[in-house]
Amino acid sequence: MRLSLATLIAAALVFGTAPAAGQPCAASMIALRVHDARGDVMDPTGLRIEYRPLPARAREFAVERREISIRDVPHEPVPAIVWYGRACILDLREVVIRQGRTVLRLWMDLHLDARAEGRSARFVLDTPPLATGTWRLDVCRLPPADEGGLAQVPLVWVRVSESGNPRERWQPPFGCERDRPR
Repeated sequence: MRLSLATLIAAALVFGTAPAAGQPCAASMIALRVHDARGDVMDPTGLRIEYRPLPARAREFAVERREISIRDVPHEPVPAIVWYGRACILDLREVVIRQGRTVLRLWMDLHLDARAEGRSARFVLDTPPLATGTWRLDVCRLPPADEGGLAQVPLVWVRVSESGNPRERWQPPFGCERDRPR
């Protein structure tokens, strides 16, 4: 099933909840495009996906496979894993993608706050090619949200380990501590 960006945005808004104290808020969204070992975008159907939000935000979003269109890319819609914020805020800390014996761990510390943006915050992020290993996303600040489309998260993946071992200690983005509001 193919959906237009307008349909995708409408679905994201359906998942939204009323913001606290009557503050205006639009839905937030992160779309993750998975790349196969050759680097081509692949359909995530059939992959085992695990994700870890920050503990306080665990119930505030929905996740599903969707077709997305990116305004600046003149191709057909592509499959992605999409997280929708059910409130103004969407946090995504880690994603683990498994295909057979391949385990790709992605450490990220993405925090979207539609109240702070003053509008919907919608982003697309591409994975490194699917291979066993642990990668850290070294992005301190997201680009401005793109009105009417999806903003591309800069691809600053750093390979942390050759394994996807879940016992490895999680690492935040490098060099962002002084820039990070907590």
